[in-house]
Amino acid sequence: MKELDKEYADRVNFYKIDVDKSKVDDALGITAMPTYLFIKNSANLEQIEGAMSKSKMVALIKKHMNAPEIEEVVIESTEDSFYDITAKHGDYDEFTDSSIEKIEDSSTKLNSLAWHTYKEHNDIDSLLKAIKIVERSIALEKTYYNVDTHAALLYKTGNYTKALKKAKEAIEVAKDDGLSYASTSELIENIIDKL
Repeated sequence: MKELDKEYADRVNFYKIDVDKSKVDDALGITAMPTYLFIKNSANLEQIEGAMSKSKMVALIKKHMNAPEIEEVVIESTEDSFYDITAKHGDYDEFTDSSIEKIEDSSTKLNSLAWHTYKEHNDIDSLLKAIKIVERSIALEKTYYNVDTHAALLYKTGNYTKALKKAKEAIEVAKDDGLSYASTSELIENIIDKL
């Protein structure tokens, strides 16, 4: 990225966001690291999860540099533009059908809400709702991240046998996609301790 930043300094701006120090990733529903967003004239032209080679990055930069100018701003500052996971945290409508309907067709946003629930909630009702939410995410698009979230939620609700099965499934998906799965391996150790 540093090399590309120098090569395209006069034409492309590169930004790096530390997900531990920023909430921008939550607002954008980003759950995978790294995630690359290609933005032109405020429009998100493409979003890609996972590591990529320099040559693939160059090809994508060239592709989007040659994209036609966008006359209208696609991303507007409205309530529905971004899904901020933390915005409804603790509110009565955090898990209402109407709140979930707004994101029901986005595997990534559903998984973000489920992961947020795993990290921030301990009550069984919320955790069980999050399991249903992540199952919807998986039905839309099965990824390492949502299968891992499913395993983590099953673990937190005490369903250790199913959690172990899902964690192993997450690792298989990660291997197929060439992703790191260290956190899932740690989860498996925790599950085995409970069994």
